[in-house]
Amino acid sequence: MVKFIKAGKVVVILQGRYAGKKAVVVRSTYYTTTREKNHEWNFELFDLLHHHHRHHYLVRIQREYIPSPFVSSSTGVKCVLTCHLLHLDHDEGTKDRPYGYAVVAGVERSPLKVTKAMGKKKTAKRSKVKPFVKIVNYNHMMPTRYGLELEQIKGTVSADTFKEPTQREDSKKVIKKLFEERYQTAMSRVPSVLNPTEEDIQLLLSAQCHIGTKNANTRMAPYIHKRRADGINLINIGKTWEKLILAARVIASIENPQDIVVVSARPYGHRAALKFARYIGAEAIVGRYTPGTFTNYITRSFREPRLVICTDPRSDFQAILEASYVNVPVISLADTDASLKFVDVAIPTNNKAKHAIGLIYWLLARAVLRLRGTLDYETAWDVMVDMFFYRDPEEIEKENAEAEAEEGDFAATAEAATGEWAVEGEATEGVAGIAAAADWSAQRTTDWADETEAPANSSWEA
Repeated sequence: MVKFIKAGKVVVILQGRYAGKKAVVVRSTYYTTTREKNHEWNFELFDLLHHHHRHHYLVRIQREYIPSPFVSSSTGVKCVLTCHLLHLDHDEGTKDRPYGYAVVAGVERSPLKVTKAMGKKKTAKRSKVKPFVKIVNYNHMMPTRYGLELEQIKGTVSADTFKEPTQREDSKKVIKKLFEERYQTAMSRVPSVLNPTEEDIQLLLSAQCHIGTKNANTRMAPYIHKRRADGINLINIGKTWEKLILAARVIASIENPQDIVVVSARPYGHRAALKFARYIGAEAIVGRYTPGTFTNYITRSFREPRLVICTDPRSDFQAILEASYVNVPVISLADTDASLKFVDVAIPTNNKAKHAIGLIYWLLARAVLRLRGTLDYETAWDVMVDMFFYRDPEEIEKENAEAEAEEGDFAATAEAATGEWAVEGEATEGVAGIAAAADWSAQRTTDWADETEAPANSSWEA
């Protein structure tokens, strides 16, 4: 166990006041040395093994034949058995503590849940982190498979920390500050590059992704921000973004995108599901879901997906139920009244408005492409969010009819305008028609000098 307990390793305290608490190893007295000693096969070897712990050494015997003139044998060869003692990894501790131990720093009390009904004093008290620094025997801790890299803690805690109480309190203050920052910045475990921008928040608000329903499911209570006076539940936009990024990371982890199936029985999600499946390379099932698609291999529509994405847990419950039969994880958009049964990752959002559904699928597709590396984080996606919005077929037909009517009016106006410029008389073309319309050899009938008479009082001197 000693070789697993090293600096940066997360361990669980087994005994003492902090039993059951997690801590990180800051320093340990563990060292690795290999000693090799050669002894001839005599009683000195047994004395050596008697004075040392036998389980700390590995005995390796080597037989050598060395020519010697002192051997009274016909062969003239001396057989020497050489015993190599290899010192194994062992921590003997120090003079003050003759046992293997490690200096650990952990959290005695983590931040507790805070509600808006609590006062400022109670909120501040429940939000604090209470750390501890302790020397623990190797036998009183259990290593885990997790690690924590905090260079500042290594520089804070040293061997002199436990000599004076003031130094221990100072180190606790530094550790407390570091752990509080760790809780605030890393509880969601989302890298800073995946944090939402102001534009993303404005899009979520403008699409009314935070508007829920009057009913609320008990499993959706953690995602509800508050309840309005009219009874509408408002969804926390921050948690919406966290679950959206979590879903994007799950989708990006699938090696073959064709193993992802996007299901949408709700009409408002048809266009968004098709566009989303197109851009990430998945398969879309929109409209009526055929029962047995995931369970009945005889049907033509049989699929074996690795991930299922749904628009509404209510309308797509058949697909979610069949996915649970074949142990396929499910990601679903969920409103405040949605049931999260058999749903692994729920994205809290308004899944009844066409703009909200289209925006969530657009943001999810953009996040997946960025995680895959096909889209840069600093550049904007050239696909407009309007492409994911649902469009009513009747409205499309009406717009097409209006466009055709406008084109007809424009054509009629153009014909009328060209008719005014037509030459009266014989239907001729080009210059010949113009020449025929007028006789250029005719004498002028009017005299420009006789057209008007000069006024009587035209003189400036008058």
